[in-house]
Amino acid sequence: MQDVLVKEINKQIQEEVYSAYLYLSMSAYAKEQGLDGFANWFMVQFKEEMDHAMGFFTYLLDRNEKVELLEIAKPVKDFGGIEKLFTEALKHEQHVTRRIHLLHQLAKEHQDSAFESFIKWYID
Repeated sequence: MQDVLVKEINKQIQEEVYSAYLYLSMSAYAKEQGLDGFANWFMVQFKEEMDHAMGFFTYLLDRNEKVELLEIAKPVKDFGGIEKLFTEALKHEQHVTRRIHLLHQLAKEHQDSAFESFIKWYID
């Protein structure tokens, strides 16, 4: 596997774990606002992002590549209202989607059919 792909997959693990961390923070914020349904929804998103991170983690290990866990930034904890909370969630999802499309493009450019197939699941 090309070094650039391994580097970007490790970066994606970081992105997915940060996403989970951010959604956990959003869940806490919603709960603090008395919005239990939204808090639950963000908790579901937290779990999904952790599953995504583990997918990339396992993929590297299955390909006998080195996993490098990168630093995770502290997420925002005060979102200034429910509308801003969801605006930030959407903005973050758009960022992660751009990363997934970048990984797909890199897989094509480096003619890594196995990774291209793997990453397509995230697109689909």
